[in-house]
Amino acid sequence: MSDGEDKLILAYAKQLLLLEIEAYAIPRELGAEEKKMVNFFTSSRGRRMFGLLMVRSGMNETPMTPSELVTSVGISLNSINSMITECGDTNWITIERDGRDFRTLYANKPMIDCWMGYSTWMADKCNDLGFGNLNGAMGFLQSLTK
Repeated sequence: MSDGEDKLILAYAKQLLLLEIEAYAIPRELGAEEKKMVNFFTSSRGRRMFGLLMVRSGMNETPMTPSELVTSVGISLNSINSMITECGDTNWITIERDGRDFRTLYANKPMIDCWMGYSTWMADKCNDLGFGNLNGAMGFLQSLTK
């Protein structure tokens, strides 16, 4: 790697660190329900992954089964079932039965809206921190070395 690439990667790493710190601090305004979701889905790696997969299922209209979640999240069926119950009771997810009577799951609108708010905040913050400029510079530098 060239000295220029090293400097750009270091600059990117520093900005990413700032972004992670700000995201963890949750500086944006949240409604009561949104705050409950953020607290729930950031309380553990398994809950975070479960939440991300449920949002993807809702946005893509491709429900997931509990066994698919076990495989994707890497935790026990008991843990997945607990999350399903908790999120179903709060109406954050929809639980349906497919033709084989298996449960299928996906995020409801409030959960998707929460993700969209986070995504908008993240996009604005990335822009404020100059990620587009850093990525462009790194891409340009790499194109010069080809």
